[in-house]
Amino acid sequence: MKIQNALSLWLFVFSLVPVIIVGFVATLGNTTLTFYAVVSSVILIIISCVIAIKCFFDPIFTFIESFKKLKPGDEDSRLYYSGKNEIGEIAKSFNDLIESLKIKNLQLQKKTADLEKKENQYRFAMGLQSDLYFEADADSGKVTTDESKWFSTLDRPAPQKYDDLLQMAGILIHPEEYDAYIDTFSMLNLHRLMDSGTLSVSLEARMLKSDGEYHWSHHNLLLIPDSHTHLAKIIGYMKNIDEQRKKEEEKTVRYQKDGLTGLYTKIVAEKLIEDYLSGDGKHMKHALLVIDIDDFKNINDTYGHLYGDAVLKELSVGLTNLFRYSDIIGRIGGDEFVVLLKHITLTNLMPEKADALLDVFSNISQSKDSGKRISGSIGIATYPNDGANYKDLFLKADKALYMAKKSGKCAYCFYDEQVESEKIQDRINSITVSTSADADDIVCMERKISKFSIAEDIFQILYDSKDLEKSINLIMETIGRYCNVSRVYVFQNASDGKSAKYTHEWCADGVRQDIDLLGPIDYSLWGDYIQYFNNDGVFYCTDTSTLPKAIYEGMRNEGVFAFLECAIYRDGAFAGFVGFDECTGKRLWKKDEIDTLVLVARILGIALRNSV
Repeated sequence: MKIQNALSLWLFVFSLVPVIIVGFVATLGNTTLTFYAVVSSVILIIISCVIAIKCFFDPIFTFIESFKKLKPGDEDSRLYYSGKNEIGEIAKSFNDLIESLKIKNLQLQKKTADLEKKENQYRFAMGLQSDLYFEADADSGKVTTDESKWFSTLDRPAPQKYDDLLQMAGILIHPEEYDAYIDTFSMLNLHRLMDSGTLSVSLEARMLKSDGEYHWSHHNLLLIPDSHTHLAKIIGYMKNIDEQRKKEEEKTVRYQKDGLTGLYTKIVAEKLIEDYLSGDGKHMKHALLVIDIDDFKNINDTYGHLYGDAVLKELSVGLTNLFRYSDIIGRIGGDEFVVLLKHITLTNLMPEKADALLDVFSNISQSKDSGKRISGSIGIATYPNDGANYKDLFLKADKALYMAKKSGKCAYCFYDEQVESEKIQDRINSITVSTSADADDIVCMERKISKFSIAEDIFQILYDSKDLEKSINLIMETIGRYCNVSRVYVFQNASDGKSAKYTHEWCADGVRQDIDLLGPIDYSLWGDYIQYFNNDGVFYCTDTSTLPKAIYEGMRNEGVFAFLECAIYRDGAFAGFVGFDECTGKRLWKKDEIDTLVLVARILGIALRNSV
């Protein structure tokens, strides 16, 4: 406001003075003198305005000239104005800003020079250490390289564009590594890596050299950003590491491979597969095959172990020839093998490989003089659909192998969600229980029950479950058949805890189902029902006729002679019970039966809690 006030005062004074002079002369009555006074006043006013305008606009013109010098990069441009007003303050701020920019620009130039120095050092070092070296512009794709090295190393001209280099890879890179090579070094992936802050990427692959052989090579790209952190330049080099890889493979053969078959040992195969699934192969699709020779024990017993060893050796050769170098093949048991088929790109690849693998067994049969037919069974699980790690995939593939064996052997089977249920169902159906009756007509179990094997089956059902209700029903059938009871059922308390609803039921053949007939039970009709459960949460009765009348009549109407019930607890409170009825006669519940049923009931209680 200082300059505005000064200018206003200036104009006011120099406008007022001529007016006063003209007025004074006019009072004298001299016309000529008055005329000259007016003319002089006008001239004085004009001069005053010119002086005022010059004082105001000269600094503005100085600003404009300084900005014009700054535009082409003249960082020494300054505003020289010493007045202590608004224009002086603007000039000082402008000069301070230019000085700050000059300092920062000098710092940036130093950093750029350091970066270029390091880049040149990197170029020099890589040029000495590598077999091939190139630079590519990210925008134009133009490649700069030593063309003579391309002829001497690969017997072909150097690429002119980055796209030419990728097309050349289709000829030079081994087919088994080609897909990974293109995925890794595509321009799209390089931009993606740069955006994520990754400044280098590398890959090992076999490359066809001028001698007509594939050699292992290490390929590395350094990604150079521009000032806006976008990909500007690519520096790449390739180094032959074939000799190094061969030495590593020799160590692998010595320390990691099975002495008879030359395949990976069980521990090594598991680790290699697990590391691959959690590392380089994490975002791809793979298949795990579990392979078993059918009736191998009989082959050893009939023809001797030397013959059996010959079968194993020939099978291992067949596996090595059938699968790719990059796939992982291991011997994990006497006659059991595992294969990780990496990076499946075609949906029909797996059936083709499985059929070819069955042919490998057939060829073994034809090569033996004994005429003994050799066959194998194969279970297949896919990553990531059937599991995210080796353990999960192996369990699924092993279950699929079981189904292949069940189907008649010499077959392959893919895992699906029905496999586990069918396997457990087969075990259930194979159970035979011998019973006897004593003088009191009490049925006694003669078979030793393993609660741990039952719990393992139940946990497996729940682990693989996609339908919890279906799994609970399968568990009830499993325990019912294992323990040879007439009925397995579940009552769950209402929210007020005064009644319970019949929610689940399984019945043996010939036993009436009650789940659709019985409504909620009112605990008040039976008194304090929880009082009948002991400290372990168990209420068992070998003869229902000994129960209080109200409970006995309810059991008699259902044809129950003996039962065992296990309490379900939620947050420490009684929430219902799992029951096991015997409808064929009185029953003596043994300790191992009670322990088993209590364990099952508790597992069911946890599952039912999650289903609410």
